[in-house]
Amino acid sequence: MGKTEKVKEYFDKTDVYLKANPIIKVRKKIISELVGELKDKHIIDIGCGNGELTREFIYNNRITFLDISEKMLNLVSLNIPKEHLNHATLVNSDILNFKTDRTFDLVICMGVIAHVENISGLLNKLKEITKDDGIILLQYSASEKLISKFNQFKNGIFSKEKCQYNINFTSSLFIKKLIDQTGLIITKKVKYLPVSPLFSIFNYRTKIKYLNFFYKSKLFSFLSSEIILYLSKASIR
Repeated sequence: MGKTEKVKEYFDKTDVYLKANPIIKVRKKIISELVGELKDKHIIDIGCGNGELTREFIYNNRITFLDISEKMLNLVSLNIPKEHLNHATLVNSDILNFKTDRTFDLVICMGVIAHVENISGLLNKLKEITKDDGIILLQYSASEKLISKFNQFKNGIFSKEKCQYNINFTSSLFIKKLIDQTGLIITKKVKYLPVSPLFSIFNYRTKIKYLNFFYKSKLFSFLSSEIILYLSKASIR
């Protein structure tokens, strides 16, 4: 079984990733702050999960929800109001094999780099499907940060209980190099903390509260290892 199949198998267990996962709420908040109100846009949410990050955009825009897990897409369809389902397109595919004859105003790619087979191929695909004046929101974990090193050590011991493949750990230098090679421009960068194992003593609401606090705190920003990049195409310079 190849990595793509193993990734699908992992995310088909929807509760493993979605159950009381506070990081989704933080990413949703950051996306909203970065793009503001949107109207009449074509959006694609890559690795969409249950659609939590983007489904509120469905009222005034058209969204393509793409996920390798059909079970995740089933959750998307359940979470969208029936009267707005005609604004949604659900695609069961790996992003590297995704084919489309259109481009998008907004391309959102959260939590994908850690699981994709070819990061360079992913970046080229993101550029390919983005309009010349469109934007890409790309998330990755900076492996050079101390908290990432701890999580990498922890995953090396325990991750096999959750997924049967190696998660990608990527440094900011590595991601910057690939972005430059792709010809994309980093316009903005937002940093936030991941869910620390220390948070396990708190309930879901408290985890959200602390994650939002640390995200807004300049004092703790140097610890932040989760990065969301706001990317544009070089041709709009």
